[in-house]
Amino acid sequence: MLYSVLRFIINIILRIFYRIEVVGNNTVESDKAYIVASNHRNNLDPLLVIITFNKRKIHYIAKKELFENKILKFILDRTYVISLDRNKNDLGALKESLKVLKDGEILGIFPQGTRVSSIEDDTSKAGIGMFAMRTNTPVIPVSIVAENNYKPFSKIKIIYHDLYTVPEQLMTEKNNEGYIAVSNEVMQIIKSK
Repeated sequence: MLYSVLRFIINIILRIFYRIEVVGNNTVESDKAYIVASNHRNNLDPLLVIITFNKRKIHYIAKKELFENKILKFILDRTYVISLDRNKNDLGALKESLKVLKDGEILGIFPQGTRVSSIEDDTSKAGIGMFAMRTNTPVIPVSIVAENNYKPFSKIKIIYHDLYTVPEQLMTEKNNEGYIAVSNEVMQIIKSK
């Protein structure tokens, strides 16, 4: 309930302050698991994807530091955000994320694992590859292209690319090297705009 209400309010606010253009197919099957993966340069990025994606809820993975503020924690706990401790192998966050996909829901993740200010930086972590390969889940690559570095009243383009499925030859490489290879392929699609 809170997710839908906040999505409605944030949608109005962001569309007042930005000219948002959606490109590509942002609808998916209603009962199938997907991984939504986008570039991440600004704190608005997950909100932009949430308001432009179809009505299905996205379970985003976010750094645990965001949960230290009591008000923000209250909101995040009720809007399907998964807390991740980036300083250790967080098995709890891993299990919760895998459960989201096994339950046929949508997991939101940033290939680079954090905000990256440089458009040219295309390094990616193993996360997307690992989730996609271990659960055989398709990935929806999303490019967020913001004019004037997210300044108010500028244009922000949200590009939904075709579904990415892990190639069969990589499905046998279920190790860190294979996971990174898949994450890099997804990141290249996102960078292609």
